Amino acid sequence: MSKVSNALTMYFLLLSRKMMGVNEIAKELEVSPRSIKEYKNDLEKAGIYIGSIRGRYGGYYIDTKRSFDGLS
Repeated sequence: MSKVSNALTMYFLLLSRKMMGVNEIAKELEVSPRSIKEYKNDLEKAGIYIGSIRGRYGGYYIDTKRSFDGLS
């Protein structure tokens, strides 16, 4: 898939599952964890803010306090 398609898929995955680890998203999209971090940056440039929690039970989530209102 294209970079834009993967970034949007990541966004919709996070909307539906609330929180996912980088490796879990990478496995789902069949890309490297490094690519997931690039998609996160791309989404944030578009006004969709992705929060993160570090640690064993952490991961990425949609930061609803800062995200673009029209997309959620």
